[in-house]
Amino acid sequence: MRDQRARAPSAGETLDARMPNLIGRILQVGVAVAAAVTVIGFALLLSGQGGGVVIQLGVLILVATPVVRVAFTVIWFARERDHLYTGMALFVLAVLALGLLGWPG
Repeated sequence: MRDQRARAPSAGETLDARMPNLIGRILQVGVAVAAAVTVIGFALLLSGQGGGVVIQLGVLILVATPVVRVAFTVIWFARERDHLYTGMALFVLAVLALGLLGWPG
């Protein structure tokens, strides 16, 4: 089985070759950070020190994670000069942004 840990790029490896792994890592780190922040907020809530705002921050991080992933995908496709997929990723990013802003409704 292949080692999935982050590694330094080899001499000939470009950012474009590492981009799929970087995008996957964004999702992993985002979910892990969101979970940790939410657990801390829950612990604060149970100890009677509030924590509701911290839990909300954890949920915000969880929601923002796929948005960041799509933004990195837009950058990747634009660097590859793949106009079709850049446009599609921009469309997805716009739909996510409008949804987060509460539109329509």
